[in-house]
Amino acid sequence: MHPHAVEGRDRIVRPCRRRCEGGYLPRSAGRSLPEALQTAGACCSSPAACRDSRRNGGDPGGGPRTLNRLREPAESGMLRIVLTWMLWLALLAWAATILFISSLTPESLPRAAFVTWDKLNHLAAFAAGGWLAASALRSTWPERPVRGLLVSAVLLVALFGAFDEALQTFTPGRSGGDIFDWIADLLGAMLGTLLNLLTHARLQRLVTRR
Repeated sequence: MHPHAVEGRDRIVRPCRRRCEGGYLPRSAGRSLPEALQTAGACCSSPAACRDSRRNGGDPGGGPRTLNRLREPAESGMLRIVLTWMLWLALLAWAATILFISSLTPESLPRAAFVTWDKLNHLAAFAAGGWLAASALRSTWPERPVRGLLVSAVLLVALFGAFDEALQTFTPGRSGGDIFDWIADLLGAMLGTLLNLLTHARLQRLVTRR
């Protein structure tokens, strides 16, 4: 690089560093430094703009507030990754709980903990599974169409319900393979995805909120 170019770059960077407390970005490839700074908005356009932004609490010319906005996508992305893992782990825990209950004999089930009508148990349990599956899929692939992800969540939970019904045939005292139980599972999965439509926007706001 030509020495005058380096000297000119330093003359631009130093005032930004001194007046904006580090509020600048490194030089972008293929662009001049003033253009990069102006495009990114990462440095005050003038000393007066720096003073005005600090005095008014705004960020008209860049500065520390701009750097905070530049950090937001990375922090929001990390929070999304953590949330996605938590949702998948919660879904696995839900599935493990369903399989554990299905492996118990009728005599070992705590009767007081269950609604008298068995289909309501299936509906409530698989509504929770549908909500978790829809949330996990939408958090993993946020760019995919919502309708396809919700349908995938219903199919995933419904297939798990069919597997659970088949597994119950090996448990003593359990009939298993009850088509009406599976229909209750399917309706519960659909209810869970519907609830996901109502709650997902609020969940996203919690992820992106500072």
